[in-house]
Amino acid sequence: MAAPIRFATGVLRTVFRAVTSPLQRGVLPPVRTDIPPSQSQCRHYTSNLSLGCTRNLLSVCSPFKQCSRNVVRYSVRKGKPKSSKAVVKRFFRLYWGGWIRPRVGREKKLWTKTRPRRYRLRQHVFCNSQQSKLLDRMVTPFWKREHYYVDDPYAPYHKRTNSSHFLPEKPRFFP
Repeated sequence: MAAPIRFATGVLRTVFRAVTSPLQRGVLPPVRTDIPPSQSQCRHYTSNLSLGCTRNLLSVCSPFKQCSRNVVRYSVRKGKPKSSKAVVKRFFRLYWGGWIRPRVGREKKLWTKTRPRRYRLRQHVFCNSQQSKLLDRMVTPFWKREHYYVDDPYAPYHKRTNSSHFLPEKPRFFP
């Protein structure tokens, strides 16, 4: 029983010496600031920090990175881009390029909400231009072209007539 414990402590002692000797001599790998560090580099520097390294962790790796939601996935067989299923399921693209979505929480705990609030939750919301561009990047051209449905409830919204820049019809020419 004592022999395995002695063996394990001997191994741990040699590993500890191998790790701490570069720290004591001041020999550390140089930090490159021109490339973003990967996760393995972040783990490497955090372990050095716990062993007594005095480098600034935020200058080495930034844990506060913005997540990117415009990832385009490609099919394995043909290599074509694939649409995000969540976007197709939750949003609807109008013919003029705008996107609409239902309000958040429209089906949750309706017994606690008043009648006017339930009415407002049934209404849809337009996405702003930044969100529309992001959603356009996340879907394939199939979802960007016009689809015609019988008795489409969104038919009044497919024409953009609320702005002076978008006329509902071509103006008549008077000579």
